[in-house]
Amino acid sequence: MPQFDCAIALRRELHNIAEPSGEEVLTEAYIVDFLRRNGIAVEHSIAGHGVVGLIDSGREGPVVMLRADMDAIVYHDPDHPEQMVAEHTCGHDAHIACLLAAGLALKNSVDCGRVKLVFQPSQENLLGALAMIDAGVLDDVDYALSSHVMPIQDLPFGIFSPSVHHNAAATVKVTVHGVQAHAAYEHLGINPVEAAAHLISGTGLMKLNAQKCWSIKATRISGEPGSSATIARHVEVTFDVQTEDDATMDELLHKLRNIVDGTARIFGTHIDLSIKNHCPAYDYDPEFESLISDTIIELFGEAALGPHCACGGEDFHFYKKARPTLRCAYFGIGAACEPGLHTRGMHFDESILPQAARLLTRITQKLLSAKN
Repeated sequence: MPQFDCAIALRRELHNIAEPSGEEVLTEAYIVDFLRRNGIAVEHSIAGHGVVGLIDSGREGPVVMLRADMDAIVYHDPDHPEQMVAEHTCGHDAHIACLLAAGLALKNSVDCGRVKLVFQPSQENLLGALAMIDAGVLDDVDYALSSHVMPIQDLPFGIFSPSVHHNAAATVKVTVHGVQAHAAYEHLGINPVEAAAHLISGTGLMKLNAQKCWSIKATRISGEPGSSATIARHVEVTFDVQTEDDATMDELLHKLRNIVDGTARIFGTHIDLSIKNHCPAYDYDPEFESLISDTIIELFGEAALGPHCACGGEDFHFYKKARPTLRCAYFGIGAACEPGLHTRGMHFDESILPQAARLLTRITQKLLSAKN
């Protein structure tokens, strides 16, 4: 597996240039330089900082899109709280590295068709896939494949999941309007903090089908700055919403709107609701999933084949929504990510990356085999 060992060094270099969604300038330049130096045709500055490497066998056949996300997570700098810093705590540096290593292996090893090495920006804000679709990246694609390093809670080290079942996910912002008054004369105002608390409590009483997996939780709350002796004029609450399928998401959001409307009537105020980010649930091709399972066993043995596992939202699934005939799949990499994704200081065992790149390569070779 020496040809895939470069994935480790690539990941280390990419880790040091982590950038936020929509600002992947150095990451784009790194990818473009690597592909060009290795003789792979490149299109760049797509949908902002997206990159596509093109491998054409010169023979008729399917088009396979291999997709890696590029952006990092943003945090407050602990030494300078007024500043924000980006850190690869979701493993996107690993995904890029695996795709670059696979691209090298695929450059002269596909029987027919074409490969698109798609490096997608802005995954974390769920805007990147839609922008790449608008740019035409998906127009001629038959297969779409992606992968993700998984937290140790979901997948032990060295195990590969043939299918990561992502939730439908949404970020919902609710602005509760109040009427300002002196806190000692609260009867003259409307307290948006109390209304927001009522609203949050109401979401905890929401009832949906117990056979379905779903969750809604308030993750941020902020209000108008000012004196603690003054009732604020507004409070903003941000909810993270996750459901196992799109129908359950529709039902949950409908019930949330009812709770918002009811809270507004009770407090005699106005509440605005907006969905800031939303992505659909997974929709995979069963034969494609089976091919991945067979390939895991072929390369690493039956002991390396793990179960299907669940995860949060992923904008990868916009590709299927935009092109219903697309055959999609998404595998999980048992990299032992600890203590968990999106946690500062997240680390994992990078020795799995050459295996992941090899798996990505072999799956693609099978899809583009002249025997198919």
